[in-house]
Amino acid sequence: MGIKVFTPILFLIVPAIAVVCPFHSAKSGSGQISSEELSKLVLNNILISQLDERIDFLKEKLKQAAQIDPSGTIREIEAKVAHLEESSCAENQFECGSLSGECIYELFVCDGRKDCSNGLDEDEAVCSIAPALAGHAYTGHSHWTSCETREDHQTNITILGYRIRKYSSSIIWLKALIESSYKGPSGRQIHVSHSAIGHYKFSNRQMVLLGEGAGSSSGAYCYFNKGDNKRATCDLVKISTRDHCATIHLTLDES
Repeated sequence: MGIKVFTPILFLIVPAIAVVCPFHSAKSGSGQISSEELSKLVLNNILISQLDERIDFLKEKLKQAAQIDPSGTIREIEAKVAHLEESSCAENQFECGSLSGECIYELFVCDGRKDCSNGLDEDEAVCSIAPALAGHAYTGHSHWTSCETREDHQTNITILGYRIRKYSSSIIWLKALIESSYKGPSGRQIHVSHSAIGHYKFSNRQMVLLGEGAGSSSGAYCYFNKGDNKRATCDLVKISTRDHCATIHLTLDES
C-alpha cells in the first residue's frame, strides 16, 4: 500500500534529478550508477523505512498484548520480532536498548551500578534470577541430529542450587541435574542421569550447564526467551569438541 503512494512521486523526482545531474550507465571501475539503479536505491530506502515503522508498531502492540496474555505466547512472538533486528554490540557486550546504539561490557550488567544511560542494565526484568531458582524443573523433548542415533525423547533439567558471588554479581553459578530416558538400539529403555555445573548470565539470558564426572561428555547451552523466564531453547553439545548433538525446547514444570 505504501509503495503506491510514493511511486508516482518517485517517477517525477528521478527524471528531474537525471536532467540536472545526468547519470551514465556504470562501467567497470567507473563508480557511476544509472538512473534506473538510482530509482531502485530510493525505492529500497522507502521500503526499509516502512519496514522499520511496521516493526516498531508491532513491538508496541505485542507489549500491550503481553499484559493480558497469561500463556506467554505473546512473549514468544515478541522474542522472534526482536531477533529480526541484529544487535550492533559485540558478542561480549550488552545492548542498552535496540534504538540507543549504546553497548556496555557484559559483566557490568546487574552489578548494582547503572552503566547504560537509560539504566536498562539494572532493570528489574533484566536482573531477574527467576530462571535459575533452586528447585525449578524444566522439561522438554530432545531432537538429536548427530553424535548419537536416538529417537526424540524427554529430557529434564532441575536446578539444585545457585550462588551469586560478590565479585561477579552479573553471573549466577549453578548446580543442576540432567535426566533423559530413551530407547536403545535393542529397544531397551535407557535412563541417564548426571549432575552438572554451570552458570546463568544476565546479559544474554544464557544458561550453560556442563556435565560432571568421567561418564559425562555433554553440555547444554540454553537461551531463555526475551521477557519469558519459563521457556528456553537449548543446544546439547559434546563438551570436548562443542559439536552440536541435539536441540531441546524446555518449559518450566509448574505442576
